[in-house]
Amino acid sequence: MLITAQGDTTLSANATPASQDAGRPVNVSVTATTNTPGVVPSGDVVLHTRFPDREIARATLSGSGTATFTTRALSPRPAPRELYVTYGGDNSSSDARSAPMSVTITKLNELAVTASPTAPLPAPCLSG
Repeated sequence: MLITAQGDTTLSANATPASQDAGRPVNVSVTATTNTPGVVPSGDVVLHTRFPDREIARATLSGSGTATFTTRALSPRPAPRELYVTYGGDNSSSDARSAPMSVTITKLNELAVTASPTAPLPAPCLSG
């Protein structure tokens, strides 16, 4: 689990699985907490990729400060994808950003089929 604190809000985020075929789901669990007793962050969290830096999805924190993303929008790359989550804050909690998470996205396995006879072919029948 990766954690980064900013101000009084901490975002904890975890991506599973760490390696997945393209088009298959990657799940990201997020927990937002504060240093202030009794305060639970509320509002939206945003899942991003880096390189290129872009927003993938948004989710709303539950009453306990948790959210889950499921995405199939990651394309294969030679290097692992780096993901992170941001939180814009609310009236009682500061904004925050999670530490980066690495996810390897691979191409779907291709199945090669080769046909070969198991017995010799019969000789052609010549009648005449």
